[in-house]
Amino acid sequence: MLKTLVFILLFLNLTLCKSEDVLSKNQKEKFLINENGSIDLSGWNPQTHGEIRLDGRWNFFWKKFFPPKFDLLEKKNKIPKVPVPETWSKFSNLSSSGFGTYVLELKGLKGDKKPIGLYLDGITSSFKIYFVDQNQSTLLSSAGVIGETKSASTPWFKNLPTKFNPSSERGYLVIQISSFHYHSGGLFYSLILNSHEKVQQMDKLRDLTNFFVFGILLIMAFYHFGLYIQRKEDMGSFYFGLFSLFLFFRLAGVSNSLTIFFEKPSLFIFELERKMEFISVFMAPAFFYGFSKSLLPNFLNDLGLRVGLIIGGLFSLVGIIAPVSFYSLSPIIRTYEVLTAIYVLFVTARCIKAAYLNIGHSRIFLGGLLLIVFGFSYDVLVNHKILGPPFIFSYILCLFILIQSYLLSLKFSEAYKSSQKLKRTLWEEVQTQTGKISRQNQDLTNLLENLEEGFMVIDKKGVVQEGASKVTQTFFNMQTEKKLFSTILGLTQNEKEHFKKWCFHIWQGKMLFKDIVGLGPSFYDKKEGQYIKLEYRPIYSMKNKVEKLICIASDVTKVRDLELKADLEKNQSKMMLLVLDRPLHFLDLIDDTREFLDALLYQRKIPLEETLFRLVHTLKARFSNFKVISVSNYIHTFEEYLLKNEKIDRDVILSKVSELEKILSAFLKENQQLIRAANLTAKSVSDSQQMRSHEVKKYIYEGLNDFLRNFNERFILKNFSAGLRDYIQSTRELAEQHDKKVNIILEECSIRVDLSKYAGFFSSCIHLFRNAIDHGLEDPKTRKQKNKSETGLITITFTEKEGGIIEMLFKDDGVGIHPVVVRDSVYKMGRRSQEELQKMTDKEVIQLIFMQGLSTKEETTGLSGRGIGLDAIYDETKTLGGEVEVLSKLDEGTTFIFKIPIII
Repeated sequence: MLKTLVFILLFLNLTLCKSEDVLSKNQKEKFLINENGSIDLSGWNPQTHGEIRLDGRWNFFWKKFFPPKFDLLEKKNKIPKVPVPETWSKFSNLSSSGFGTYVLELKGLKGDKKPIGLYLDGITSSFKIYFVDQNQSTLLSSAGVIGETKSASTPWFKNLPTKFNPSSERGYLVIQISSFHYHSGGLFYSLILNSHEKVQQMDKLRDLTNFFVFGILLIMAFYHFGLYIQRKEDMGSFYFGLFSLFLFFRLAGVSNSLTIFFEKPSLFIFELERKMEFISVFMAPAFFYGFSKSLLPNFLNDLGLRVGLIIGGLFSLVGIIAPVSFYSLSPIIRTYEVLTAIYVLFVTARCIKAAYLNIGHSRIFLGGLLLIVFGFSYDVLVNHKILGPPFIFSYILCLFILIQSYLLSLKFSEAYKSSQKLKRTLWEEVQTQTGKISRQNQDLTNLLENLEEGFMVIDKKGVVQEGASKVTQTFFNMQTEKKLFSTILGLTQNEKEHFKKWCFHIWQGKMLFKDIVGLGPSFYDKKEGQYIKLEYRPIYSMKNKVEKLICIASDVTKVRDLELKADLEKNQSKMMLLVLDRPLHFLDLIDDTREFLDALLYQRKIPLEETLFRLVHTLKARFSNFKVISVSNYIHTFEEYLLKNEKIDRDVILSKVSELEKILSAFLKENQQLIRAANLTAKSVSDSQQMRSHEVKKYIYEGLNDFLRNFNERFILKNFSAGLRDYIQSTRELAEQHDKKVNIILEECSIRVDLSKYAGFFSSCIHLFRNAIDHGLEDPKTRKQKNKSETGLITITFTEKEGGIIEMLFKDDGVGIHPVVVRDSVYKMGRRSQEELQKMTDKEVIQLIFMQGLSTKEETTGLSGRGIGLDAIYDETKTLGGEVEVLSKLDEGTTFIFKIPIII
């Protein structure tokens, strides 16, 4: 292959360097332009002698459009002579921009008017050419618009054949040229005389050759782009496609192809055509380097590619911004040619080294590269007038592309053989690994089936995928695969909507999985005597998005029973400690409950709905405070009924109260020893501190006034703050149950009162503490995000005011009360119109929280949410003849201000 390429190079060198005409040396000397700017064509026969290049010294008129008139041409004397082909700026220090007239005298013409063909090429940059003899002055051809100024002329490159018919033995060729938009003007290449038929054939052959080269370059460009699109890692195809495409643009510019589509000369088209011509050749070496690097990656590095792209990019930037008259100047072109020569020599040297080591197909590639170097060098020599036309690089390139196609076919052949070998190896490996994976899968299935846990994979639509473990069928009494997870769990319609929203947020991925996983279904207890715990694990995709969800179902029935039993015993212990710690409050609660039951069951005094709500809610809160779970839970269901029914049924109320009496009696019977211990503890305390009010009064009325005051002060009156002291510990425990931290500061005060007068008020105050924990204080994480202490703060202070008034401030540093939420809740209850609420200030709206049944919480729990609490405090305060007001600031907290008369 290498020997073949060497032969091709030698052949091209010999043939291209040989003159294309068939004239002998003597004949060439005979048909040359003499020193007087004339040529003698006598004896010239186009059929015998072939073409004649009109090279030599022509008559030249600088900055003058000499009229194409025979008599004036005959009178010319001492006209300057300039060589052709060449630009006028190379001689006599003429300006690169300007206009002038070339004149060549033709002698020895035959007056038989047989057409003589003339091929025009490289006339820069607009012209008119005439043939003038004694009998005629004929315009042979023109390109662009000639003018004496830049604005008056329009450049237009055009290669075309023409002809003239001599009518006498002597005549003149007159070429008027103007050039203001190119680096110089003149005749770049030789004008050729031949028979008209030969000139026509020359032009057609040139067009056909250009079309052939255009087709090859464009096809190879798109072909390699197609290869790159199929295999993005194949950068060699990408760069070779760019290389072919840019050389297509280069050839289009050199061949003045755009002029075919535009008849009227245009400066814009001229500039565009020249930019195509130059920018394409500026970038081509870098793309060729990229292709070479893909073939010889160990010999050509990325630095060389970057250098080529930078240099080509800088020259191209100049070509884009500047006019062609600037970037076509010889210093710029020669600088680029020197840099490109160094660049190509470097690539060639590296390829020679690779070929010497016989790396891959480097020798074939080197042969093609030597062709490229030869073609490029030849065109440079032609451009500098060292060699004559034509430019051969485009044709050499076609041969180079054929060589590269052969090289690619070898690569693809090797790649195919390698792929077949890999295919067989891969098939064998797949069979081996498939068997191994099958065994591992079976082992994993057996392992999962023998575990007590069930596994299900859930997709984005909430459907359980195939492969769910068989134990899930036992857990849920159905086939779980290909069924909605919500159907398997037997969720209600509202629960299904909640589950659907949960799935949406899981797969949306805007919230952390760990933050919302707890909102999903956490257990299944629809099957009697069974409690299934549900846990979830995400399966992430490559983009770190949740793709699927694994549900792990565990039967924790026994564990659950033990936990419930442990919680029951724990609550029982807490209850006993609380009762023994506050025996009088507990006994008062039992007495109050019996009075409530007696009034309803035996006296048949059923209060109004609002009053009944408040009484039931307060009893639940007081029993919950002592951890009497059985009673508080039943009262909670009692509340459910009262809340859901606007009109209560008397018989149903009596039935539920009767049931409450049975539950209370059962509790007292089961805890007889505790009740006796509470009575004993209360009795010991009452002897010294808590004598019954009516017994004391009976004794006092029988004594003296001084004794009355002393006894009252010592045994009856207590610090007002003592009425709230018993709530502190239970409130802290309540906060722990809800994963909150709280610090309660209860200020001791010197205001002494008869606490029995405030029993109803202090009983209702339990709602202040419970609402502060449920509504007011945030969890530690939220408080930290708000730059608050993780521990919430409740402060209770007392001040004695004029007129015998106690001012009590109950303050927390929680979220505060939002007026908009209160407005919305009141409006939804139908207690105020939208117009009334809009007229009220925020402070006035906040006072509406004391409205009976109002709650801003969406969910109802055993802790709060009924809206039956603050109204109880309000009513008890009014009963004492006092007042209550609430102040609140968002994210700063809420303060309740009580003003209550001092009663002794």
